[in-house]
Amino acid sequence: MNNDWKESEIRAWLNKQFIISSFSKKEFMAIEETKVTADNNPAFFDDTSFAADTVDQVFLLSIAECIQYFKNWYDEECGKRKFHITEYFRNTEYDNSENSSTPWWLRTQGKDSNVSYVDSKGKVNAEGSPANVQTMAIRPAMWVNISALQD
Repeated sequence: MNNDWKESEIRAWLNKQFIISSFSKKEFMAIEETKVTADNNPAFFDDTSFAADTVDQVFLLSIAECIQYFKNWYDEECGKRKFHITEYFRNTEYDNSENSSTPWWLRTQGKDSNVSYVDSKGKVNAEGSPANVQTMAIRPAMWVNISALQD
């Protein structure tokens, strides 16, 4: 399993199946194409990112974006970063948690061949987990042109 965002299965799924099945045509047209950068992992001083930047409509946050939008990288627990389990997720085979929140993937490469994530307490795990772990949630991100949704 590859931890390169550009070549990842999750990137392909988000920008094909997910976006087509989750949004109306009008909503789809309002989702902007965004330059998605392959940022280095800030927890490691060496160059951990061998990936290329991409242009996507839907993406996963990087560690840097997670810090920017949710703040408090070094807090043990950050409630704003907790991903509360939806009824949809709870009814899937992937829900192995009795908690009200679940870990969720980021796109930043982790240590070795891992991918970084946010744990169920809201803490960023920069070392990451193998990319084929199926018990983590996917928290899609996108930029939406709100004026395109106005009638």
